[in-house]
Amino acid sequence: MKLTTVYIPAVIAIVLISTISTFAAYVTPKIGGAQRTHVVAPMIMPEITFDGTNVVVLDANGNDWVTLTGENRPVLCPLVPPDEFEPNKMWYSALNGKAYNWQYGWANAALDQSLLPAGSKIWLEVLSQSEGLKTYDRNNNYAPIFGTDGTSNIWKWYETMSMSHNAYTITPSYRELSATYVVYLGDAVTGAALAGFGSDTVTLTWTSIPEPATLGLMGIGIVYLLCQKRKHQAAA
Repeated sequence: MKLTTVYIPAVIAIVLISTISTFAAYVTPKIGGAQRTHVVAPMIMPEITFDGTNVVVLDANGNDWVTLTGENRPVLCPLVPPDEFEPNKMWYSALNGKAYNWQYGWANAALDQSLLPAGSKIWLEVLSQSEGLKTYDRNNNYAPIFGTDGTSNIWKWYETMSMSHNAYTITPSYRELSATYVVYLGDAVTGAALAGFGSDTVTLTWTSIPEPATLGLMGIGIVYLLCQKRKHQAAA
């Protein structure tokens, strides 16, 4: 089903709207955007590894990473009113008013850190990304990365952490999004690529959802349903 052809009968939307409290509620961000927890939006783990010569990215089953398409793409969801973020929280400026998601987590389960040469680290460089897509380092107080707000296009991976879930955001709208990275071995300080070592290229993909206000009366109901997408499949 194409997002551009989504149709929700008005009675469903009205019922949904009537069941949502009219009182504003401060909420914390969730992995799948809106208030979608990992039960609805499970983690998606690109596993970064190094064999002594080449940096390689695998999926959670140890196979070469394959770009997600169609219904397998994670969904960037905006908050559904009356939910809102508290202005004094560190994530407010990054996520407020945005469709967001952090299901992708760069994982180290396949990495033997003893193989990394002295003075080296694994880095990611964004090669291309959809216009308007922004990225924030959740492990560093939601600092912008990957060219967001004029930052560097390279980012040093936290290889000592089991997983690093960056937050991706976009102005809410119906869109298919992507970002392509090269994952490589670089100088621990400067990020300059080290000669003689292989790298890997990875593309992440998403679908984004519009904010309720853009859809009129039915907006809250439509976004509510779309941002609950795959709940039953994930729970099965």
